[in-house]
Amino acid sequence: MSEHYVVYCSTLRTAATANVFHSPAIRIVTNWHDFIAIAPLMHAAGIVIEELGEVQARDIAKLRSDQPMLPLVLVFDALPRDLLTINRLPSLDSIISSREIRTLPIALQTAGDRSVLGEARAIIRRASHISSELQATLYRACLANIAVRTLHELASLLGGSEYEVKKLWRDNFSTSVPRNFIDWSLTAYAHTHWRYKASATSLAATLGVDRHTLVTAVRRSYGSDLKVLRVEGRAVILGRLCVILEMDRPA
Repeated sequence: MSEHYVVYCSTLRTAATANVFHSPAIRIVTNWHDFIAIAPLMHAAGIVIEELGEVQARDIAKLRSDQPMLPLVLVFDALPRDLLTINRLPSLDSIISSREIRTLPIALQTAGDRSVLGEARAIIRRASHISSELQATLYRACLANIAVRTLHELASLLGGSEYEVKKLWRDNFSTSVPRNFIDWSLTAYAHTHWRYKASATSLAATLGVDRHTLVTAVRRSYGSDLKVLRVEGRAVILGRLCVILEMDRPA
């Protein structure tokens, strides 16, 4: 469960430039379709381009729309004429110049670690008191593009049946029903998506549930409503995960 990253380079020249860091954890691709297929499975993704035209801006905007939880770092030497296009782009986690490309590995790691789901994965990695099978399942749940909404979906990540999930949970924790993790997953993904979706109804639709299901999950997991979660949810979400995993809360 070590962290891995993917970097898209628009040309072979930018790929050669990006190769300066020679990191086995970073995969460099020059095909955009390969990049968008790999990126959702990574801790963070980088985009190295020589110019920011309408096509590049559209592709980046679509990637952000399709993968709102993916930490993204853009490497690009912006000219004054590019500022308007940059301002129209959806939120990026970091923008660095090509002169600073040697710092890209650090920027990728920082962007991934700073995300709620990135921090959640780090907490799960530290949960050495639970079985490796359950640890890997929960880790995959925090890599998925959508929240775990049902026991069946959690079982699919395990590669087993709902009965096996309950048994595995009972073998590791004091309760045999992983409902609290499912509520937590919906809450964490809701918090992550909220910077892109304004209303609770559209947020619930994005997560593939109805508004009542989302509100109920947040109240069970967080003890408050969606409006409060939007403002101060990050620390509470990570603290709640530690409670679920029966770990000490992060400092």
